[in-house]
Amino acid sequence: MPRFWVMGLSVMALFSIALSACGGNTYGIVQAGKLTIASDTTYPPAESIDSTKSGADSFVGYDMDLGRELAKQAAAFDLQSADG
Repeated sequence: MPRFWVMGLSVMALFSIALSACGGNTYGIVQAGKLTIASDTTYPPAESIDSTKSGADSFVGYDMDLGRELAKQAAAFDLQSADG
């Protein structure tokens, strides 16, 4: 009986992985060469907005620094932030 449960759960896991790859809507956050991270920029020093800068550089803090470094290390992605 335990083999049946293990086999059933394995098949369900494989189907979930396969079906999750079929989704077509990326909500505009999946782009080639871009790493998008979501953050709430109201928690300095973790993340905040520097009004003297523009674009992705306006997001500052150690979470943003970590994201930029991960993007740099992971196949040379550029970082873009989805603040929300």
